[in-house]
Amino acid sequence: MRFLLIYPPPESFFIRSAHIFYGLSPPLGLLYVATMLQNDGDSVQVLDFSAESYDEQKLITAVQQADVIGMSVLSSSLTEVKKLIQLIKQHEPDLPVIIGGPHCTLLPEKSLEETEATIGVQGDCETLLTDLKKALNNEKDFSEIPGVFHQSIHGIKHGPAPQLMKDLDIIPFPARQL
Repeated sequence: MRFLLIYPPPESFFIRSAHIFYGLSPPLGLLYVATMLQNDGDSVQVLDFSAESYDEQKLITAVQQADVIGMSVLSSSLTEVKKLIQLIKQHEPDLPVIIGGPHCTLLPEKSLEETEATIGVQGDCETLLTDLKKALNNEKDFSEIPGVFHQSIHGIKHGPAPQLMKDLDIIPFPARQL
């Protein structure tokens, strides 16, 4: 599968004259996920709009080349995440958008409602990626995956409670080259 992982631009009160936050720290959560996906044979592109200028055309082009979108959600970037998802849905309405990160961990169902993303992940995503990919391919039900919330025709449904990762050493180093 082709994944596009997006770290959204921060809220406008952080932004100077351009949509850039000067990349104070890399989006390590997304980069860990990227490594896991690459190790499983998937193609991954990362757009870090906290370190590079926001470019709508670049985003649209990347979205059109992806099978799945993944996005980090911080509470401080919620408004920007909503705008990004609306733009993505305008151009590719059937493309699954998975959100995760601190805001989703604290407010999983509300995050999905507010952003209108397809799937939300509460807690650590790295160990769930295989199951998420199976569910995206209709080989597994999202409701079986711990910590996953998803949109359905009957509203938002969720799987069992998220499980804490017992051994962090199983996660390979982040794909910093992306």
